[in-house]
Amino acid sequence: MFAVAEIFFPLAKRKSSRAQQWSTNLGIVLIDSVVLKLLFPLLAVGVAQYANLHAIGIFNMLETPYLLAVILSLFMLDLLIYSQHVLMHRIPI
Repeated sequence: MFAVAEIFFPLAKRKSSRAQQWSTNLGIVLIDSVVLKLLFPLLAVGVAQYANLHAIGIFNMLETPYLLAVILSLFMLDLLIYSQHVLMHRIPI
C-alpha cells in the first residue's frame, strides 16, 4: 500500500536507482522475514496468549470485537512497518 504511494508521492529525492533501492529493500524484507519466522513462534504467540489470558492490551481492555481488532491491528502493523521504512531512509546504513 505504501510502496504504491511512494511512487506517486515520494518524500525524498532518489540517491540511487529504483532497482538498487528495491533490491536493498527486498533484502531487508527477506532478512526480517527469516528472523520473524524463527522468533515468532517462540515470542509473539506466547506473549499474545499471556495477554489474552490476563486481559492485557488495549483491545482486551476495551473489549473490542474480534473483526475490528484484526482490522485495526493490521492497520497499526502497516503503519509501524512504514515508519521503519521512513527511518531506514533517514538513517544511512
